[in-house]
Amino acid sequence: MIKRIKALIKKELIAVFRDKKSRYILIIPPIIQLVIFSLAATLDVKNIALGICNEDMGKISIELTERFAGSKTFSQIKFYDNLAKAEDDLVMQKISSILHFDSSFSKKLLSNNDASVQVILDGRKSNSTQIILGYINKIIGNYNLEILKSNDNQTVPSILIPRNWFNPNLIYQWFTVPGLVAILAMTTSLSVTALSISREKEIGTFEQLLVS
Repeated sequence: MIKRIKALIKKELIAVFRDKKSRYILIIPPIIQLVIFSLAATLDVKNIALGICNEDMGKISIELTERFAGSKTFSQIKFYDNLAKAEDDLVMQKISSILHFDSSFSKKLLSNNDASVQVILDGRKSNSTQIILGYINKIIGNYNLEILKSNDNQTVPSILIPRNWFNPNLIYQWFTVPGLVAILAMTTSLSVTALSISREKEIGTFEQLLVS
């Protein structure tokens, strides 16, 4: 039984690779789909245009602004003197998000009071908006931890730092490509099987295939 199956598989492979159309279907489309899907299907948000309206211009707000300017995620930083102008650019989709520091931001923090940062996001792109908000929270959260560490009177909370062994840079393609390869292999094998059956019917040997 196993010998018959092996012989049948060998025969079908020879028949597929002899046919020019079958070779094309077997090789070219999966490669094209793999390249397109691996580059297009991603949850990473890059080259974010961030607008910063700093009415405070204090030490802490400037340090936070430098953190965002030094981040690879926020490749485009635009500075505004007026919040209304920044909101207009957000509506026109010239920027993706706004970071607003009020005039008393640094003063409140230096006097050990709570200070808030206003973040305005474009709700028309809900998925990317949530990802951008996560990036902003991470940068501000790291800065808050540094402030707590520098203050001896404050207790630094315990934090969980994940360590990725097999994809340390969290490149999204390494997560998606293995699954794409499996899906494309499955769909390609189904297509080749359908072509083989139709070819057997055309040449009149389908009944012989069923018997074998």
